[in-house]
Amino acid sequence: MVIARETMTPPRVDDSPTSLPGTSSSRRERSNPGLPPGSIVLDVGAREGRYSLELSRRFGFTVRGIEPVRRHLDNAARDLAAFAVEEPEAAARVRIDEGIAEKLTDPSGTVDLIWCRDVLVHVEDLEAAFGEFRRVLKPGVLTDSLWGVYQMIGKLNPRIYVLSA
Repeated sequence: MVIARETMTPPRVDDSPTSLPGTSSSRRERSNPGLPPGSIVLDVGAREGRYSLELSRRFGFTVRGIEPVRRHLDNAARDLAAFAVEEPEAAARVRIDEGIAEKLTDPSGTVDLIWCRDVLVHVEDLEAAFGEFRRVLKPGVLTDSLWGVYQMIGKLNPRIYVLSA
């Protein structure tokens, strides 16, 4: 059984994609959330891909978003195409696929960070979702870093979850 327990609250972030964990809301100050460029990020509940694109652009992450809603997938494809015109290198690191948190298609032990923005409230089976998160995260992510799973509930209540067996 996988248990998700809430742990420390990271620095307050606002609702803009320029304010990600570990960053200032100032565009001039672009600190990395502790992962090198090329790190693999899974954006669960990616919607139109806004955060997927920003994570790639700002930090050089390779991002795969998953989204179950067709309308959001269609909008994400349109936005990614427009982003590719402006920033082709960053856009090449982003992909948005149909999927749900409870049944991830990623191979085990391949993801550095799971980004969940206002999505866990919509997940039907949290235990299955956290089991999948634990499965796809690289070994050591759960003990070496609190950035394993980042969930933000609303604008003012960011939380980090640590998964344990």
